[in-house]
Amino acid sequence: MGTPKDLPEDGPHIHPKRLAHPSAKRPALPNREMDSLVRKCWAQGWWCIRAGNKHAKCYPPNDQRMVPIPATPSGSRTYANKLAALKRAGLK
Repeated sequence: MGTPKDLPEDGPHIHPKRLAHPSAKRPALPNREMDSLVRKCWAQGWWCIRAGNKHAKCYPPNDQRMVPIPATPSGSRTYANKLAALKRAGLK
């Protein structure tokens, strides 16, 4: 069973659900900035799923905390706040 091309090669830093579902695709968000956050998470082996109202839920490989990403930002600081929350959860 091979790993998809967009996963990191170092192995243990991949969420278990990503390993269980190698053909899964990341959820796409309508806002370009919010979609870039989900894209960064997915590239680092996180598990991201679609939530209600086109939002996304991102789970880090260690599965300690879930970070919700809104489909559209609610204010001017939304991108910076979500990026900080992702970094606290382990995003590099």
